[in-house]
Amino acid sequence: MQRPKVYITRKIDDAIVSKISEKCEVTMWGKEDEPVPREVLLEKVKQIDGLFCLLTETIDAAVLQEAKHLKVISNMAVGYNNIDVDCAKRRGIIVTNTPEVLTETTADLTFGLLLTVARRLIEATDYVKQGNWKTWSPMELAGQDVYGATLGIIGMGRIGQAVARRARGFSMKIIYHNRQSA
Repeated sequence: MQRPKVYITRKIDDAIVSKISEKCEVTMWGKEDEPVPREVLLEKVKQIDGLFCLLTETIDAAVLQEAKHLKVISNMAVGYNNIDVDCAKRRGIIVTNTPEVLTETTADLTFGLLLTVARRLIEATDYVKQGNWKTWSPMELAGQDVYGATLGIIGMGRIGQAVARRARGFSMKIIYHNRQSA
């Protein structure tokens, strides 16, 4: 029996490719930091059963028209705005995504940026690298306290809630706005 053919649109971790290769014949765009060119994607989809893509690829009706054997599109993204899901559904193609995969990572980055800005870390690092620091001064590049501060969050979805959990560790007062469902 012939193994299903899968095309991966970006160079990804070898461990993931190895796992997919246990069951499928895998080919992959060889560049990590450059999206697969559309003309290459249009050619590759002609022979595959599965597509592992990123949010940088537009999987529209034109791509799906070329994909005569495609059965599944796995999108390495929280959403699937880059995929014409209705067109895929009409063609009997399953579309998957990776919800929650970046929730904690995004919250970490958000809180890291909050600390960086509040405490002027980049400015202070540059100041030291440029040889400007001579001695301690009580007000020099002190920044703002984060501990006990008020944090406003717009959107209390998964990521907003994850940021709020981190903020609680700093005894921050949390205020938020969340859109209402109609």
